[in-house]
Amino acid sequence: MSDDIREAMKLIAAMKKTKSSKERITLEDLKRFLEVQEHLLRQPFVPYNVHIFKWIEDAVSLLFLLKSVLVHILNVVLIDNN
Repeated sequence: MSDDIREAMKLIAAMKKTKSSKERITLEDLKRFLEVQEHLLRQPFVPYNVHIFKWIEDAVSLLFLLKSVLVHILNVVLIDNN
């Protein structure tokens, strides 16, 4: 048995699990599934929760700003004490 036939049998078995027991898997079902798969492969990958990256960038920028402000305050305090 060729690899293509094995792959098709696996695909049909997986599709049977999603349909009710009395419905048949048709050639149109298989074509539609393959069209959707091909469409998904063409789409760019966008990670889940990508909006968090912007929040992380903002938080890091804020931390560097706070660090520079604290360093400035400490320098002023140390200079005033001397």
